[in-house]
Amino acid sequence: MSDLFPLVAEVLKDKASLDALEEIAKLKEKSDIGQSVEVIRSVQYYEEDKDRVVYASGLLKNGKFSVNHDNFGMFEVNFVNNNECPIIDLRDCQLCFGGGFPVGEQLGYSKGWSDWNEDDNSLLITIRFLPDDTILTLMLLGWPSDDYEAKIQSNELDPNNIVMDHLINMLAFEYPNAIVRFKNVSFREKKILGPLNRFLTLEEKRATMHEMEEFEMVEQIASFEANQYDALMLEVGTRMQEVGMTVDLEEFPMQVETIVNTLIRLSIQDSELINNIVDVYRTTGLDGLQAFEAEQRERIRELILGGMKVK
Repeated sequence: MSDLFPLVAEVLKDKASLDALEEIAKLKEKSDIGQSVEVIRSVQYYEEDKDRVVYASGLLKNGKFSVNHDNFGMFEVNFVNNNECPIIDLRDCQLCFGGGFPVGEQLGYSKGWSDWNEDDNSLLITIRFLPDDTILTLMLLGWPSDDYEAKIQSNELDPNNIVMDHLINMLAFEYPNAIVRFKNVSFREKKILGPLNRFLTLEEKRATMHEMEEFEMVEQIASFEANQYDALMLEVGTRMQEVGMTVDLEEFPMQVETIVNTLIRLSIQDSELINNIVDVYRTTGLDGLQAFEAEQRERIRELILGGMKVK
């Protein structure tokens, strides 16, 4: 046997490993393209000297349900910006699925609304595609804030109704070096139900739902009208006295408030159900009440998850 045989065998083994790693990388790239969300500048028939450009991209598997005010409950995917997008190129950009399948019209034909972002001195523009309620958020940099405000004051620009074609034409002439960065895109769950079923595990879906629930709890209590809150406090307090619960003048108001907040979080205002929850608190205390709320929330989650096929 040649002394070189072990060395040759090791080289062949390493090559096989490298070939396997290369094949895995190719398969992963194909998988990522299939679940990608991208902002692509399409090439027009008269632009033979230009290339198709992917300005920003994200993956559905990295998304989550949003708790932001403008797109609460929608599935949000953050973008990685691959190239700087000049303002003039924004006209021909499109939001695409799976490597190039358009979600809506070219951005130059869309409308949105804007807010000035003081933190990075940029204009935040939100575009909504109808009728599917897909929301795209982008940042415009290189436009001075004083000129933005001046155009609003002179009625050249309505911040609540941004016509993108008008904005692009105006800025491309006055500020040709202005650039766009794409921040995120949000979808109504029903629009991407199939991809979500493929890429979200049951644990991931539960985690995002829990985050939304925590946000909703605070919002529900904060938005509950004062007169409704007082009426519910009175009904719960009366019921607690009727069933003979020990009344401690110091603890009683806090006990009533605890039950009322639980009722609001569970969206319960029916008198019979209120009586049942007071009885739960009377017989099992705070721990029992919290366990009851957790059980009810789990039942709601199961109803929602039952409508989706998850891994």
